[in-house]
Amino acid sequence: MKEMITLPAAININFNSHSNCYQHRLIIYNSKFSRALVNKKERARLIKKDEEFFLVKDSSGNLLSPSPEHQTIFMSIGKIFPESKNCFPLKNKSNTLKIKIKLNPSDWGLHKLDIFLETKEGRDLADKLISRGYKVKPITYNDKDKFESACADLILQNNENKIPIEITTIAPSQSEALSGVNSPHGHQWTKVSGRVTPLLVYSLENNLKSFIIINKKWEGYPHVEYLIKRLNKFSCYVLLTDFLGNWSTEIANRIKRLLDGEKWLD
Repeated sequence: MKEMITLPAAININFNSHSNCYQHRLIIYNSKFSRALVNKKERARLIKKDEEFFLVKDSSGNLLSPSPEHQTIFMSIGKIFPESKNCFPLKNKSNTLKIKIKLNPSDWGLHKLDIFLETKEGRDLADKLISRGYKVKPITYNDKDKFESACADLILQNNENKIPIEITTIAPSQSEALSGVNSPHGHQWTKVSGRVTPLLVYSLENNLKSFIIINKKWEGYPHVEYLIKRLNKFSCYVLLTDFLGNWSTEIANRIKRLLDGEKWLD
């Protein structure tokens, strides 16, 4: 069986007074999928099997209309529910029914993680970790367990343990870089350090490792080096990279070594 993924969606039912009939529209909520469909004129069918919905690519189906600015995809559909379901609104109102749809990402030329991960950095690192035998799950903003997962970008499954990984490319501001300002309260650094807190709490509460990948341009800032040395004592590891060349391979290897028991070197 083809590997399916599930995306949040809705069916909107609205009465059109001009045509004197109900119109049905599928709405898919996923910014990555929406951007991937721009200018492609893809067509599909929505199929209902028992209580599940499937989006199937079909050249004779209905046109998919992406709306990247709203992070959605629209498609006109036929009536899915029988009238006995009482799903139809009054003629001067509309009704939206939340559903989940399943689709095969390879049918659309997409890597499974591409659907969920917004950044190239996240996809690159996830790919390298998967190639090393790890199971990697992306954490999206609407995931129920986002806060329980340290608000990370990725969750790596290591044996029975869930290891959160956060990635941020934020660099020092130009003024900080030029002046060498050593301020732990600088605007850019607070954006980075704010992402550390959920990871540190996760490591302390669960006695597990966590990782945050940050821009190498922070290297040499005394307050950054001070924090890095102390965080590692609680298994909350800060790894620096320039996000160039083979950075994802190097970071994936470092994560694997630390998970395998390598000692952190100051």
